Amino acid sequence: MTWLRKLAAVVLLSLGAGLAFLPFPGDLAGEGTTEVVRLGVRPAPYTGDSVRSRFEAPLVVLSYEGLEATPELREVVLGFQGLSGSGCVPRSEWSAFVETSSAPVAPGLLFAFRDDLHRIERVVDVEGDSGGPLVCLEVTWLGAFDNPEWGPMARLEPGDLDPYPELKAELARLASGPETGGGETKVPPRQWRRFVRRELDPRDGFGSFVMMDRMFTGKVARLPVPWELHLPWLDGAATAVGIGCLLAGGLLLLGPYRGGGPRGGIPIAPPWFRAFCDLVAIAFGLFLVTFSLDALWMGVLGQPSLLGLDPLRPDGAALDGLHFVSVLGLFGALPPLTLWLTGLAGQRVEVDTERITSHGARGTTSLAWTDLERVRLREQRNPFAFTVVDFRPLQTVLDLEGAGQTLTINEPRSRACKAAVTAALRRHAPEDRAGLLEVLRDW
Repeated sequence: MTWLRKLAAVVLLSLGAGLAFLPFPGDLAGEGTTEVVRLGVRPAPYTGDSVRSRFEAPLVVLSYEGLEATPELREVVLGFQGLSGSGCVPRSEWSAFVETSSAPVAPGLLFAFRDDLHRIERVVDVEGDSGGPLVCLEVTWLGAFDNPEWGPMARLEPGDLDPYPELKAELARLASGPETGGGETKVPPRQWRRFVRRELDPRDGFGSFVMMDRMFTGKVARLPVPWELHLPWLDGAATAVGIGCLLAGGLLLLGPYRGGGPRGGIPIAPPWFRAFCDLVAIAFGLFLVTFSLDALWMGVLGQPSLLGLDPLRPDGAALDGLHFVSVLGLFGALPPLTLWLTGLAGQRVEVDTERITSHGARGTTSLAWTDLERVRLREQRNPFAFTVVDFRPLQTVLDLEGAGQTLTINEPRSRACKAAVTAALRRHAPEDRAGLLEVLRDW
């Protein structure tokens, strides 16, 4: 189809101009990411037996469900996970907790919640501002707790890690050193995920386990990694490809001008108008393609703008509105605009004693005189003037209707061309269809 040929020519010319004239640098730099395994080591978690042997104070094991009757106390306890601190609860909830506790509640009491062990250091009665009397607690986090009711900790032997040599060596090194919160290691992420899946089976690649009287925790993290790429040939290669696109687009565009299009019939638009429509499409395509290339260069490769734009917005976005509009326009606006301009300027009408034929943007359409049922004039209005209710007319077209189809002839750009079209229609129309052409007097 003529339209697709014209669209391909516009895209090739625009792409070629962008590649040939944009200043592509020879050195690229950016920041990527890489996966690393972080491992931490801490003392082995307390158990019920180790708590009783080390501490003389009683131990209370709490659960989320067991604190349903004291919701504010439950929120305070949740806030203590992994931390030492203080918190206040209504005196009524504290009294209810004391009454239902399995051990005397006083300073020095140990309580385990989920996988943490805490000690109550102080209990103070205070008067609240408006919510009534309060009880404020001060607690100290003592360490991890292997809570069988919450989720027993996996306990492994060194032999269990024989299938994971890098991990085994790293754990042995960590076990012989001081406590650490979680540093980078040389353990391959794939090996860590296989270990977690087979030995621990937790979610999201995070795992905790006990081995060699130490508790280890690990996870896969993504870290930023800067990169540089030296491409001294990039600008020359882009120019060469751009010139090739320009030549290919020029051949596609100039083909109809050299007789490559349909030769029969009367051209509705003069050559200058066809050239003007092509220039409009190329100018629009050049804008969209150039900014889309810049959006690809900045958004995907993370490089500075080839057009010299610096859209550092407060939200930190690398691209500005022109880039988004250009990408959307390249796929959503350029094809229909090219179709409309090609149909407006590239139509040829051929009339004989058998039929009327239109060679247009989407191919050839014919209507036999014997099928012609109605001829009417129609004002074609501007489809882009969205700010007005009654769109202003662009041209008055001629609709020839019959046999379930409509053949539309655009309004010729000159009086001579319009006279030639109307004369051809009158000259070849059968006698029984001549009356339908009376509307041509108003065209």
